[in-house]
Amino acid sequence: MKRLVFEIKKGDEISHMEFITDRTPAWTIQQYLRNRPDTVMTLISNGSTDIKETLSREITLNSKEK
Repeated sequence: MKRLVFEIKKGDEISHMEFITDRTPAWTIQQYLRNRPDTVMTLISNGSTDIKETLSREITLNSKEK
């Protein structure tokens, strides 16, 4: 599975989301943004993981990931 980490900007708020998926970054962005106007996603990490289940969650980045 892929581990995709995105920076999410909505107005003045910035958060980070992690997606464990078998989909592409472009597909993930398209699906996440389809009902979220005025939101921008920037891919900051595209790696792999041994996790077998898909998931998405908000995360806090450590200093090495920023």
